[in-house]
Amino acid sequence: MPNVNLVGPQVVTDTQSAPQRADNYGDLCVQEGGAKYQELVRRGYGFIYSQASTGVALAVPAAGASTNFMVWNPTRSERYFVPLKITLGIVSTTAVLGNICLYYVPDAGDGIATGGRIVSYTAATPVNTLIGSGLGSRMNFAAGVENITGGATFLKTLGWSILANDLSGKNMQVFETDLEGSLIFRPGTAFIVAPTTAVASVCIISCFGLELPMPPGA
Repeated sequence: MPNVNLVGPQVVTDTQSAPQRADNYGDLCVQEGGAKYQELVRRGYGFIYSQASTGVALAVPAAGASTNFMVWNPTRSERYFVPLKITLGIVSTTAVLGNICLYYVPDAGDGIATGGRIVSYTAATPVNTLIGSGLGSRMNFAAGVENITGGATFLKTLGWSILANDLSGKNMQVFETDLEGSLIFRPGTAFIVAPTTAVASVCIISCFGLELPMPPGA
C-alpha cells in the first residue's frame, strides 16, 4: 500500500499516528520543526547550572575541599545528565598560566556522607530552561565549595588556556564549547569543570545540560 502524505501543517499529540507532510507538488517535506533543543526544553529536560555573577576563584580539584563547578548525578536520580554547552567568563584575575579541563568522579554515590566520595558541598539551584515551569532538577549542583575524598579524575581538556598577563586590556577571549552530547553521566557519577593549575582567576562557569529519563532496562 503506498504511503499517503498530507499537504499543509498539522498538530499531533504524543502517541498519535500521523501521515508525513508533503508540499503542493507532492514532494516529502523534510525540515527542522523548531530550534535545536526546543522539543527537549519544552518537555522540561533542559537546565542551566551556573555560578553566581560575582564569580568563584577556580582551584584544582584535589582531595579535600576546593572551589569548583560540579554537577553530581545521584544514584537514585533515574536520569542521565548530558552536559551540552559550557561557558566560562573571567571576572578578575592575576592571570597565572593554566588550562581549563573536565574531571569526573565515577563512584560519587547518592548523598553526602562521612567516608563517602563526596563529603560535603555548597548547594546551588539549577534553573529549568522552560522558564516559568517551576520544574526542579534531580542533580546535586555545587557552584562553589565541595569536599571530595580522593579528588577527581582528569577526563579531557576543554582547550581553554588562561595566559599570564592576558588581561592587560588588549585581549578578549571567548571560552565556550559545545560537547554535542558526547558525554553522558549515569546516576552515581559527578562532572567537574576545573583548571589544571591554580590560575588565580575569579570566573563564572555556566553549563546548559539535559536531565533525560533513563530508558527501561538502561
